[in-house]
Amino acid sequence: MVAIPNLTRHEKLIIIFLAATALIGFGVLRIKEEGRKVDVKLQPSNITHGKIDVEELVREAKNVNINSADIKVISTLPGIGPKLAQRIIEYRVKNGPFKDKETLKNVPGIGPRKFLDIEKFIVLE
Repeated sequence: MVAIPNLTRHEKLIIIFLAATALIGFGVLRIKEEGRKVDVKLQPSNITHGKIDVEELVREAKNVNINSADIKVISTLPGIGPKLAQRIIEYRVKNGPFKDKETLKNVPGIGPRKFLDIEKFIVLE
């Protein structure tokens, strides 16, 4: 039997931090295995005082530029599959770039509820 030494509060916090880091790492590996891709670009705006601003990176990872994204990227939006992503692209090709997010409701299959689910994840550039 292995004896476990008494740990200080600081040592316990370090172990918890390392365990949480490992869990996050396993989560990232699982996402990679599922074939999902998150495109995050490190730019000076992402870095605050030499540290990465994680909240900013998460926000950027969720933003989908609906005017330039392909089927794969659009399909990452909640409730949007490949067929609906294709309709969004077809609408964009036929009518030009989306001028505001509300115009997305004109795409067949995107009603008010689905629009509310994806609105916070889309950007227009």
